[in-house]
Amino acid sequence: MPEPRFQQAVAAFQNQKFEQAMALCTALLADQPDHLPALNLQAVLWCRRGQFDPATDACLRILQINPDHAAALELLGDILHALHEYAGAAEAFRRAANPSPYAARLIHKQAAALHLAGQPAAAVALYLDLLRTGTTSGAVIADLTTALQELPPALALSRLRHAIADSGASQPQALGWLHRLLAEILTSTGQTTEAITAWTLAVRYRPQDADGLYNLARLLQEREQNEEALGLLEQAITFAPNHPEALSNRSAALLACGRPADAVASARAALVVRPNYAMALCNLGAALQEDNQPQAAEQALRQAHALQPEQIEILCSLAVCLLAPGQQDDALALLRQAEHLAPHHPEIRFNFALALLRSGEYVLGWRLYGWRKRRASHSSPAPRYPTLLPDAFPVSGARLLITPEQGIGDEIMFAGLLPAVLARGQAVALHCDPRLQPVLQRSFPDVTILSATDQPPADVAVECACGDLPGLLGLHGQQAAWLPEQFLRCDDARRDALRQRYGGQRRIGLSWFTSSRRTGTRRSIPPALLASLADGETDATAFVSLQYGDPARLADAIGPAVRVDPAIDQMHDLDAFAAQVAAMDLVITIDNSTAHMAAALGVATWLLLPFDADWRWQLPGGQWYPGMRMFRQSTAGDWQPVIAEVKAALKT
Repeated sequence: MPEPRFQQAVAAFQNQKFEQAMALCTALLADQPDHLPALNLQAVLWCRRGQFDPATDACLRILQINPDHAAALELLGDILHALHEYAGAAEAFRRAANPSPYAARLIHKQAAALHLAGQPAAAVALYLDLLRTGTTSGAVIADLTTALQELPPALALSRLRHAIADSGASQPQALGWLHRLLAEILTSTGQTTEAITAWTLAVRYRPQDADGLYNLARLLQEREQNEEALGLLEQAITFAPNHPEALSNRSAALLACGRPADAVASARAALVVRPNYAMALCNLGAALQEDNQPQAAEQALRQAHALQPEQIEILCSLAVCLLAPGQQDDALALLRQAEHLAPHHPEIRFNFALALLRSGEYVLGWRLYGWRKRRASHSSPAPRYPTLLPDAFPVSGARLLITPEQGIGDEIMFAGLLPAVLARGQAVALHCDPRLQPVLQRSFPDVTILSATDQPPADVAVECACGDLPGLLGLHGQQAAWLPEQFLRCDDARRDALRQRYGGQRRIGLSWFTSSRRTGTRRSIPPALLASLADGETDATAFVSLQYGDPARLADAIGPAVRVDPAIDQMHDLDAFAAQVAAMDLVITIDNSTAHMAAALGVATWLLLPFDADWRWQLPGGQWYPGMRMFRQSTAGDWQPVIAEVKAALKT
């Protein structure tokens, strides 16, 4: 039967009557010096007073009687831990764990003591044992994370991979945490591909882990996999609606997917949760700029800059925003500051190049323009031959391979520089989009035109991307125009047949949309507004759609005044499209591939530009296409004055 005085002492302890409990234990131990429960309770009471020496003596007395007394061993470990004697504490916890029903708690304490004793590897091993046996408390995870950070990354990765291999599928929570910890280290060490795999497995085992979903999405965004990232961020926000980082990154993903209005809303939602969140303000600014709100965009970006004046992405975004209204000096100053902070950052150097080209500083501008190829969003293939340098051009007795990049419009525009390359006596092979091969073969008989799958000729010695040609040729502002008035040739027979089919004394082609996700919203024009150009025109003028897309939808969008020819598939047969464009007397188009095709064919081309036009249309004197006429927005998003100006021009 339990000793009544001990029961009274326990009751007093539970009622926080500690002095009474101590007195009862002391009286009991005077009569029964080896009463282990009383000794243990007395040791606990000494600890509460901060008197560790008598508490230690009590624990040691118990252990003399029963060396495996778990409670005394744990209390001794706690005392030694409090006294910073971590190695001794770890040993006490180790001994206590074997006979104790609270082994997980004791192993956790042992691991923490080993970590503090300067043995993080041993601590990690114990924490991983806990995870493998299903102990996934927040405290264990937090302490394991801290201990892993003190190991060399290679060792930490090795330990985690072994733990994953040893874990059974019956412990999904543990596997989820192990993969997450693995992913965090892989991310921090720049092993992005492996990190994406680890994060994917982590969220598979823990599908409601909002932080894990966010981190996986962030890595995918860095690789421009924005659709996938957006889906993951939506999931993260479902589980954590007030996750500011996920809301902010969703804004960036929405913008990259061509949804600027939704991107604005998501960034503002992030700012409701965290009002001074600099990156959310940066994403808001970028979305507002694409949503044709440049003043609001500048305000948001200046707020972000004030909060984090040395954040690279914010500096770049603000600089790009300031380039639009012509604040080039301020933009260049910001880019120089960013370059000082990160001299080899591709986005900084690329935007610096665009700012310099807008300013007419061509020598440095073209040199820095090469940094575009190091950006994550650039699609240029890796070189297979040595890269051509400006001072080695032309290459005598060898062929230059020119490779494509970016889109159809860029391929056409830079192809206009081929005559200048050939004039220097350089033999050329040109890789191109297969859809362009027929028209380019016809237009440049002295150039070997290759599709993406064709093998280059044996005499190829060097290569360059087509966007490097302006720098190689040393293009500058004193030249009247950089491209010939016409450098593409269509199939004349197809062109003449289309002229007859469309009829009219004057044929005007219209194009109003670009699928570019990043800048398509502000470059595109409402089709009904563009179709209004046909109002008041006589039957002598035939308006023809040059817009790619489903013919039925195009016809619904543009209306009956503009003919949609279902026999021409601009997306798949560019040779037929070239003939269609050449059949026009005038092409009125937004900034898309149609503009390049029309101007390259020598067709009169009127280009409708947004307030914040692409850098190539900012160069003075119409450097690219000498016959092109430009109509620009004076207010962001307002196309009405542009259409009014075009209507007036049509009547002259």
